[in-house]
Amino acid sequence: MDNNNHQEHLKELFSQRENIQTELNNMQNEMTSKRDMLLKIQGAIEYLTQTGVTLEKVEQENLQEEEVEV
Repeated sequence: MDNNNHQEHLKELFSQRENIQTELNNMQNEMTSKRDMLLKIQGAIEYLTQTGVTLEKVEQENLQEEEVEV
């Protein structure tokens, strides 16, 4: 009987491991997707600023304070 309890516990642990691994993989995929989007947005910002598009000074200062390093 004790062995059956251990076997059930082992099954549960394997299941938990699989679920956590799946969650981690999903989180990694989402992080990669968000990083790709951030890089595209940063590229668009650089393009627009290099072509002379500007914002009002106050607006620009506020946005620069919020910049995120990649």
